[in-house]
Amino acid sequence: MFPYIFSYFFYFGIIGFSLRNRAPFFFMFFALAPFVLLVLLRGLVGVDMPMYEQTIDKIILNNSYTFTFEPLFEYLILLLGELTDDSTVILKIFAGVSTVSLLWGAVRLKKALPLFSLFIFPYFYLDMTMNGIRYGLAFSLIFLAVSYLVKGRKRIFYLIVTAACFIQISSVLLAFLLFVLIEKKWKAIALSIPLSTILILIMGDYLGGKLEDVSALSIDSVYAGLAPLFLSVISLAVFWLSASLRNLIKVELLLLLSLSLCFYALTQFTYAGLRFQTMNLFLIYTYVICVIHKYEVYLNIKLIVFVFIIGISSSLFRLKNFYSDAGQGDAPFAPYQYFWER
Repeated sequence: MFPYIFSYFFYFGIIGFSLRNRAPFFFMFFALAPFVLLVLLRGLVGVDMPMYEQTIDKIILNNSYTFTFEPLFEYLILLLGELTDDSTVILKIFAGVSTVSLLWGAVRLKKALPLFSLFIFPYFYLDMTMNGIRYGLAFSLIFLAVSYLVKGRKRIFYLIVTAACFIQISSVLLAFLLFVLIEKKWKAIALSIPLSTILILIMGDYLGGKLEDVSALSIDSVYAGLAPLFLSVISLAVFWLSASLRNLIKVELLLLLSLSLCFYALTQFTYAGLRFQTMNLFLIYTYVICVIHKYEVYLNIKLIVFVFIIGISSSLFRLKNFYSDAGQGDAPFAPYQYFWER
């Protein structure tokens, strides 16, 4: 656990110092260095890594689309397979693209950099780059896409979102909700019904297979989903305390609260609920980051302190998950394993 604990201590120490400094980007990039090294130097670390490595090997060996993953993700594997047949290297390239996309989006949404630093990276980064590779790649691209949407460049937004959706299909919902919330296109919800029908007709077999895979997974604890629910509710409560944010997006905050409760309820019946909770938390953070940048909302010191505490809390939840699953399965997060120890 030491590499993770050190990385988080180093990160929050630097980020805490940078909040009172005039060069926040320099300090953020510096603070991220240990996390990036963890991703680049990892061995067989990350619960889903064995599955990804085996499937990538199969796709490269087949040298054709196998219908295991979404089309663009598989074709990217085939493309990278022309350069290397090492599945670990390919996965680290995907992690690198996710990292660059997140940072590129953060630079474009620079007026909300404190929220990005304290919300997105502490809770999501290691999971997006060392475990859920497809969702990490798709969500990071959507984060980059909304940085263009906020500035009115919709064509680039649509282009990037399309790519993300063909990497992981469930990111369609994230992109759609962000578009509706940011653009306040409430009528778009009505259009989602025929569009969803078309999508199901086109990818019905694939979606059915994924639904069966998720349905086969079970919830291990009655406490499943409490951590993302807590983070969602407490974050929304802190945003509500800001009069500027509350006046701008009161309805949207209440809608996001409703979604948080609904997805938690879903978690009590199916493992899919946990994935929706992850998406919902990313949705909340990304949306508020966009609002703060777009409307230049001032973040007072009291709000920053609350955000800092939430960032530390989310990190503790992540570390607890690593510790709880230590030594279990083929590729647990803990103990951390370097690539030369495989």
